[in-house]
Amino acid sequence: MLLLLFVFIYALLGMQIFGGAFLDSDVVGTIRYNYDSFLNAFITSFIMLTTENWNTIMFYAFSGTTSQALIAVYFISCIFIGNWMLLNLFLAILLDSFT
Repeated sequence: MLLLLFVFIYALLGMQIFGGAFLDSDVVGTIRYNYDSFLNAFITSFIMLTTENWNTIMFYAFSGTTSQALIAVYFISCIFIGNWMLLNLFLAILLDSFT
């Protein structure tokens, strides 16, 4: 539940910071991973939590008009805190199975 709450908070935060800000001249239409709706933001935040293709999401974030310092703080905090929580969850399950 704590991990879902973390993804929920970062999805809402991402919607406020990056909603409609991802731009790319090479892609026709909308970008696949964005923060325009809550479902897309939740999926994008989960992708960042698992660190799968997070660099593409960060590239699109830097192509927008949002402050670079705010983008850096958002991505660094999401990846470090999220992975720390995921590691602790994995270790708790592993230690529980040993006892």
